[in-house]
Amino acid sequence: MAAREEPVDEVATEETGGAGDEDAHRPRPYPGSPARSKGPRARPAAPGARRSAASARRSYAGGRLRRRAHGGAHGGAHERSTPGPAPPVRRTRPRPAPPRATIRPMPAPELEATLDAALATLDDATIDGSSRATIRPAVKGEVPPEARLLGARFVGRGTLGEGGMGIVRLAEQRALGREVAIKVLKPEAVSPKAVRKLLQEAWITGAVQHPNVVPVYDIDLDESERPRIVLKRIEGDPWGELMRDAETVRRRFRAEDLLEWNLRVILDVLQALHFAHTRGFVHRDLKPENVMVGAFGEVYVLDWGIAVAIEDDGTGRFPLAKDATEMAGTPCYMAPEQLGGEDPRISPRTDVYLVGAMLHEMPTGQPPHEGDTLREILATVLQPPRPLGNEVDAELERIVRRAMDPDPDARFETAEQMRLALEGYLAHRDSRRLAALADGRRAELEEALEAEDDARVQALHAEVAFGYRAALETWPQNRAAREGLEAVTTRMIEHQLAEGDPAAAKRLLHLLEDAPEELAERVHAAQDAHAERQAALERLDREADRIRGRRTRAFFIAVLGTLWTVGPIWGYFSGIDRTLTPTLTALMTLGFLTLLGFLVGWARESMLSTRLNRTIVGLLAVTLGVQILWVFGARAAGLDHAQQRIGMLFLYAVAAAKGAVAIDLSLVPMALIYGGAFLWAAHDPPRTTLFMGLANGAFVLYALAVNSILADRALPWDAPRERAGDASGERE
Repeated sequence: MAAREEPVDEVATEETGGAGDEDAHRPRPYPGSPARSKGPRARPAAPGARRSAASARRSYAGGRLRRRAHGGAHGGAHERSTPGPAPPVRRTRPRPAPPRATIRPMPAPELEATLDAALATLDDATIDGSSRATIRPAVKGEVPPEARLLGARFVGRGTLGEGGMGIVRLAEQRALGREVAIKVLKPEAVSPKAVRKLLQEAWITGAVQHPNVVPVYDIDLDESERPRIVLKRIEGDPWGELMRDAETVRRRFRAEDLLEWNLRVILDVLQALHFAHTRGFVHRDLKPENVMVGAFGEVYVLDWGIAVAIEDDGTGRFPLAKDATEMAGTPCYMAPEQLGGEDPRISPRTDVYLVGAMLHEMPTGQPPHEGDTLREILATVLQPPRPLGNEVDAELERIVRRAMDPDPDARFETAEQMRLALEGYLAHRDSRRLAALADGRRAELEEALEAEDDARVQALHAEVAFGYRAALETWPQNRAAREGLEAVTTRMIEHQLAEGDPAAAKRLLHLLEDAPEELAERVHAAQDAHAERQAALERLDREADRIRGRRTRAFFIAVLGTLWTVGPIWGYFSGIDRTLTPTLTALMTLGFLTLLGFLVGWARESMLSTRLNRTIVGLLAVTLGVQILWVFGARAAGLDHAQQRIGMLFLYAVAAAKGAVAIDLSLVPMALIYGGAFLWAAHDPPRTTLFMGLANGAFVLYALAVNSILADRALPWDAPRERAGDASGERE
């Protein structure tokens, strides 16, 4: 006994070796032992306690520790053993401690009493095979009543369904506290074949582990030694009850499109079938009643009871497709090869046919094979499927007819291939829906075009084009959407041409993949004509620019006006004017004309680039030229000097009036100034030269003032330009 207790005493010494208080220098009791006192020694343990301690030691012997079996139905269920020696004790480096006195071992009688008292508490405790494992206390209190039900793993909760040979019961799996479905045979149906069939269904379902296949939890025997399959309990409804119930589907699954929701269910079924086929199994009994839709929209393929294996795995557990010579399946959905025969042709394409049969039922609500007798029903199995009617898209009907072809080789090769075809149909269906919406908006666009509501036309065209492009993005081969986009684009090109906007028409023309040649020629011709009109408008703009050359005009007025003003006034007061001969006057006028030509040549880019500037230069040049002719004509007529000057004032008045008509009515006061000077000179001929100088001075000042405001006034030649601009703007 002492030798057995030494390791425990060593552990106790290690665990207390870090103490630093004064108690470390005196012997310490084993942890958990009764407190020592200075009184008499503790009394020995009772005999029962010694027997309990001995029993516990026997459980520890042999290198393993196990729960004491003290009766109860649950005692053996938790019994477990750990073979092999206990793992070594991991020693840690102790903290530094001050030198201490040698620990005195506990006297043997006191040690025995302490161990007996501690081991007596292990009556129902659990200990493992490691000295470092936790010793857990026994569970207190009474055992719950439901745990004393004959040790059963499941507690019945009712019946979920019943068939010809089996019953599916609802039960609670006590170990996990969850509801399960348990499939068992009816007592009167129990036979070796029925048992094997039930087990085969469980084995196949267990082999097809897929999110869309109901999981098999376990296979065991019930109290009557009958096999039972423990399955996941599915809370939902058979798909057949929801297939045509749009209101329930909308309320429970928030699905507004019943057809799309049904097709999504089919897609999940096809995924499960594709997985099963890759694992080597064919279902053979697909129908809406064998597809369950869970409360959250999850889809499960049920009832693999007549499923067969494509190849033999050597275990002999699975029925083989090559042995399926008897008729099997549901007649109103059955594929031709399911009728049986000496040459079985059951394959994954059989399931493809069955999925096609469910698709056939979706729009009509009736299975594909019907008749008053079984013989009549089976006769339709060998025929191609009935047409689905106009309410079904042609593309979907083609998928159904291919899946249900009586010849397996003409069907989809795999369930995955059929799934992809249906995925494509859904994408095409969305594309068609978008194109149909665009067609509706296109009709509104035509109404807006007839009403000439340009703002609405532009908005509707954007919507229609976007709808068609979205349809083509979803399905590039959507011919209706492509034709609609081309038609509306062509219509808008015609509209833009009619509105005189070839640039917009050309932008739209680039969107047409194959634009008609005649339309392209019209757009290019309209664009060329528009370019010509734009060039003409630009020329008119340059011609009518009243700002260009304004400073040059002011310079001309200042230079020439100063000479025309100072010269006559100075000549009048100096008397030189009376000595001027007609020839000298003509030479002076020619000098002015030469100076004007020089100034125009110097500033020709500004003075000859606009109509206003050319008109001013032309009036000045014509006036000076006429003045030269007047001088010589008056001399030939015998007019004296004063009369010649009076005639020149009249000439200036006429030129100013011509300028007012040709340039702007703001020049009328200049004509009035020269007209007044003409009248004064006629009344007082000796002062004619003075009146001329003063009139020229008034002309200069008024001309400078008018030059600054001409840029903001409309001139006579602006009317054609404005009309052309307005017409272009209307077309644009």
